Amino acid sequence: MQTAYFKDNFFSRGLTEIFNEKKEKTGYLDLKSALTSSVSVCGLDHRTLIEGRFSGFFRSRWTVTNQNKEEIGWLKHKLTFTKKVFVYETGNRGSFSIVSKTFSREYRVFDAQENEIAVFEKVNGFFESSSYKLISRSQILSIEELTAVVMGVNMIEKMNNSAAPMGGAVT
Repeated sequence: MQTAYFKDNFFSRGLTEIFNEKKEKTGYLDLKSALTSSVSVCGLDHRTLIEGRFSGFFRSRWTVTNQNKEEIGWLKHKLTFTKKVFVYETGNRGSFSIVSKTFSREYRVFDAQENEIAVFEKVNGFFESSSYKLISRSQILSIEELTAVVMGVNMIEKMNNSAAPMGGAVT
């Protein structure tokens, strides 16, 4: 089991630290800019391990790539009225569901066999940047890849919340 703590920046730009459960720094989250909404998960040496960014028509997908810029998965919001649901597709490694109750700050990640492989929760964020606690039991998805997925969920929700007053969410 691995645990990571990390946060978004208020303006979704800049470098933030990633910590483990012992409060040891394990890497960095590089939030590129509010305009591109892309993120890099970096090691302690600042080298990029995983990246996430919007792609697709109307920025409808969050694409995750490895250090060689090869797509390893993509995240998409599924429209439901009773809960928040996201799907993370990884090709030959399978499909993963990310589910949260409508007003909950906790999300559960399930594999195709409906085994819970990770949990993350937003631990603050009202007048400050959102911070996350991620606990992973996955043998398939690395903690760095899951961090990029969590940030994708965060970015999609930000985009949906900003679109809501203008007539609806982007899905």
